[in-house]
Amino acid sequence: MKSAIASYSLAAGLFAIAGAIVFFTIELSHIRQDLPAILTQVENTSGKVDPILNEIKEIRKLIPPILQEVDATRSQIPPILAEIEAIRLNVPPILNEVEETRKLVPPILAEASKTIDSIPQIIKTLNSIATTVKQSSKEVARTRALVPDILKEIKSVRKEIGATRKAIPVTLDRVDYLLAQAATTGQKASEGAITGVFTGVITAPFRALISLGEAAKDAAGGEGVFLEGEDLEIATDAAVALTRLKKGATRRWKNPNSGKRGKFTLVAKYREDKLECQTMEHQVWKGDEMIIERVFDACRKNPNSPWELKK
Repeated sequence: MKSAIASYSLAAGLFAIAGAIVFFTIELSHIRQDLPAILTQVENTSGKVDPILNEIKEIRKLIPPILQEVDATRSQIPPILAEIEAIRLNVPPILNEVEETRKLVPPILAEASKTIDSIPQIIKTLNSIATTVKQSSKEVARTRALVPDILKEIKSVRKEIGATRKAIPVTLDRVDYLLAQAATTGQKASEGAITGVFTGVITAPFRALISLGEAAKDAAGGEGVFLEGEDLEIATDAAVALTRLKKGATRRWKNPNSGKRGKFTLVAKYREDKLECQTMEHQVWKGDEMIIERVFDACRKNPNSPWELKK
């Protein structure tokens, strides 16, 4: 009986071993089939490991600078804490100042209340001012009514002033001329060129006036067709005054009585045959029409001699 059981047990064991061997063989067959894929995957994994290792090396290189920066940051923490402590110490004074400011608020509110209470009185004052302004406006309106008459008077006065202004330049030119000629005549009289001081003072200016008058007359048209009498006298004064100025200077003259006006321009100054000469341009208008435009030369031997028209 026992031997039969042992035989069955041995047979069962052998059968189990045979089954295990078959299963193992099948599994080995599967493993053999999957082995190329596994090896390929292992190779792929190995290819990825090297970059990871290289990246780890780079990361390890970055660690020391990071640690240094951390140390530097740590070294800055104490000053920051000290500054925070200083700020914390300043907080109580700030709070005290805020408290003092709060104490000032009630007086300010009281002052504002007083100001509000005074507003009605201010409004009354403004109303009074408005009434005064209305009265002033009425007065201004009455004054405006008088303005046209005042303007008429002003226009009349302005006309008189304009006439006076027009006469001033001519008068000044004559004064300049007489002063210059008086100085020249005084020198001549002291040198004995003219007999008698009184005679020299009177005749010398007129001699110069006549000589330049002839020059101006010739420049005006040969026989003084356009410049005669008062026109010639005023133009001569302007020409004489111009002789003392620099090249490029101008002198204007005007005769309100004849309606003529003119301008002398000193074109050039030069010496010729031991004579002092000047070139002048003379333009004359009557109204808006130019009636004379001539250029002439006048010369003299010396500063004490009269000007003569250059032929």
